[in-house]
Amino acid sequence: MGKVQRVEDAPAIRTELLDTTGRSASGFDEWKEQALVRCLKVGTPDELRIAVGDIFDSFAEPAAARKEMQISLLMVLAAVLKTAKEAHVNLDDWFGELSIVEIFRLYDLPAVKGWLYEVCLVVQRQMIGHRQHTFKEIIKKAISYTKEHYGDPNISIQRVCSQLHVSSGYFSSLFKKEVKMTFVRYVMKLRMEKAMELLRSTELKAFEIAERVGFADPHYFSFCFKKRVGVSPREYRSGAVFEGSYV
Repeated sequence: MGKVQRVEDAPAIRTELLDTTGRSASGFDEWKEQALVRCLKVGTPDELRIAVGDIFDSFAEPAAARKEMQISLLMVLAAVLKTAKEAHVNLDDWFGELSIVEIFRLYDLPAVKGWLYEVCLVVQRQMIGHRQHTFKEIIKKAISYTKEHYGDPNISIQRVCSQLHVSSGYFSSLFKKEVKMTFVRYVMKLRMEKAMELLRSTELKAFEIAERVGFADPHYFSFCFKKRVGVSPREYRSGAVFEGSYV
């Protein structure tokens, strides 16, 4: 028996002419497909179910429109798989030997909707999982870089984003969501923790510690230290620290 043709190997079906409403000769609506793709990326499972249903709402008579319904299913599936591929989601383990022949065994409209919804749900979950993994990797790299360079007075969100090749707006939102504080506050937290450690374990003067933890101005260092720890660097070293005052 010859090799079964897979969906992703099928010839392009989008050669049908579309009218100005975006609907093809088979009754397929590209605007609804785009809505489905948006739901895959940012929608909820309930919104996804509605989007899948909307794709086939024009097929009121399934028996009379079976061929058109199956063609539409192929077109939507191609868009779903393309979206997954662009998001770097590997679905080979789930799809296995999915074939065109298998798809054309779906003759019932509810079965078509149910099957497509399950496929889309798997894709959506995989995309969310991949995105969360990517988020965590970005934050992990950002924290590692910041711990190595917090002593540089010129460290900034822009510099970190340049290293990670992400936009500053995207990174700022992501960092606050994952770390529960802004990047600026995180850098300050690192600097204060290191300053307290140096005050406890060394005889370095305050201005030397300020320089080591990334402050070009020792007076500003003292101001920031007292604001966050509750006492001046000198008082902290002498043991006059207020329990729980550090934020």
